[in-house]
Amino acid sequence: GEVVTIYNDVTRQKQDELNLKRSEERYELAMQFTNDGLFDWNLKKNTIYFSPGWKKLLGYEDHEIKNDFSEWERLTRPEDVEASWAILKELLAGHRERFDNEFKMRHKDGHWVDILARANVIFDEEGEGSRVIGTHVDITERKKAEAALRESEQRFRRVYDHMSIGIAKVNLDFQIENANDAYCQMLGYSEEELI
Repeated sequence: GEVVTIYNDVTRQKQDELNLKRSEERYELAMQFTNDGLFDWNLKKNTIYFSPGWKKLLGYEDHEIKNDFSEWERLTRPEDVEASWAILKELLAGHRERFDNEFKMRHKDGHWVDILARANVIFDEEGEGSRVIGTHVDITERKKAEAALRESEQRFRRVYDHMSIGIAKVNLDFQIENANDAYCQMLGYSEEELI
């Protein structure tokens, strides 16, 4: 006729579950608002996870690309696949600290997307690479802006160099930093001599 009751204090467990939930929410929000794509490649099992954001960078819904490494290879320019493999091998061999590479991937609608990939390897107790975790960022607009800036600078330089008016750039210490041909001819010196 005895009743035995055992009580377990689950306060700590509940707090840990709440902390984990908050951490997962922060992660989801961070990935959503940065527009970065995440991948997690388990080298031991040869399985990979591509986040919905990773797939969205290329115009796909989550269900349209399977979590298989062949998808990355299929969508990436062949020469970029080779270069990425070379970098990954250096990383796994301990010859570089992180994977940091730019390459092009095919968007669902057919155009190329410039991708900045950053990743690192997690090594197991034996020193073998077990996981590669990283992000993809769409840098297409940045690359276009850089190309437009280069083109603008080249156009300006051509005009600057071929003007009949002598022009020189002088710093605050009144030292010539560069000069066009007309300015050099006016003074009878080469640009190097003027500088």
